[in-house]
Amino acid sequence: MLGVIVGGQFAYLLPEHLFTLIIGCFVLITAWLPQPRIVGENRVVQFIGGAVISALSMVVGPTGPLIATFIKGLADRRQLVATHAMLMTVQNLLKVITFTALGFAFAAYLPLVAAMIVAGFGGTAVGSHILLKVPERAFRIGFKVVLTVVALDLIRQALF
Repeated sequence: MLGVIVGGQFAYLLPEHLFTLIIGCFVLITAWLPQPRIVGENRVVQFIGGAVISALSMVVGPTGPLIATFIKGLADRRQLVATHAMLMTVQNLLKVITFTALGFAFAAYLPLVAAMIVAGFGGTAVGSHILLKVPERAFRIGFKVVLTVVALDLIRQALF
């Protein structure tokens, strides 16, 4: 919540392309370099990381890959996916509340939001089925590949 409040104050002031570039580079680097396990070991680091990621999400939006790199140390792929989904749900709910308080009018976007929710449920159903069938090693490789593609796309968006 702290990150959303702080980030909400700067949402319109900072250049989006700069943060998008930084996030893309960070995700690319952390996808391929060894990283210490943070999750479950240090509550202060979790709090600071969550606040920073939430603040960034208010400015640049697409922080799902950043959250994914933060929790990639979770040993079980089902736990990783469930944790990521819950963190994204809470973060996006807080963003909706904050942007509503800042005066953003969501009414014009309700059909799109409804379609995204339906697509999300469909994707979750298909993804859950695949998740149970994919071996752990294949999941980890695919996870790293997806993070890399998303990071490269963020860098592309920032530069062009």
